[in-house]
Amino acid sequence: MGQLQLPERFLWQPRVKPTGPVVIDRNNSITNGLRLCQLYGEYGTRNLVTSEDLGSTAVDFGYGRHGGFFKSPSYTGDNFVAAPAFDTTNWAGVSIVQLFLFDTTDPFPSLAYSGPTGGFFGNWYISRSGSGLEVRFGNDSGAFGLTLNAVADDLVYSAFTYDLAVESVWGAVNNGPLKINTNATTAAFAGVADKNHIGFGPSGEGRSWLKPIFYTFIFDRALTTAEVKSLYADPYQILKPSVPLVAFTSSAGLDNNRISSMHFQRHYEPIAMGT
Repeated sequence: MGQLQLPERFLWQPRVKPTGPVVIDRNNSITNGLRLCQLYGEYGTRNLVTSEDLGSTAVDFGYGRHGGFFKSPSYTGDNFVAAPAFDTTNWAGVSIVQLFLFDTTDPFPSLAYSGPTGGFFGNWYISRSGSGLEVRFGNDSGAFGLTLNAVADDLVYSAFTYDLAVESVWGAVNNGPLKINTNATTAAFAGVADKNHIGFGPSGEGRSWLKPIFYTFIFDRALTTAEVKSLYADPYQILKPSVPLVAFTSSAGLDNNRISSMHFQRHYEPIAMGT
């Protein structure tokens, strides 16, 4: 009985939330500078970049239409998934990419926060504003945002990039057109932040995100326009199966009934297929 290694194009389904074991695909140049990759669901709070389990405080995990997620059960108390205590001193910039359902329950629910205890300003602070999103990078006291015309439970793809000279906010609603807004700023990072949270804002001022967040990617550089668009078209391209699929053959040829892998269990519908 022989053994056949299937070409990777037959094994991996882009734009689909992976359910089997995966690792970062370092052959994909987008992964340059990737510091945090969290998928939630069966991956819990593990950072796929380092395999470190970062932990969480008072959040709910589950599965929905777009895959595994976490969300806050309420606005009371600290409800968040932890992010690493990044030292951003020598970072060339930052990019934060997330997929989530829009939350309109509270005036300013927060998607991500990295900064000093009890204040907005540090590395970044991302929250909802009206029907869109806003972000603060570094010590810039002015909020900068993008209007998306999103309503509760809309699926939103967002990317926030900052190259220490220009900040950009990207967003798309329900797989629609990808919008962008840019602004010149020279906000400085705080170095090592006191708090690093996904789904919750600053202590004393924060707001939890009550709707599902499906994934979070953080980079120590500003993604290019092409990279942001590429991740929107296929967010899971930076991952690959940790164990290749193997098919066994006999003299009768390929026996499809004997192909086995966790990757053919449960898949979710395609997401973020806009242009």
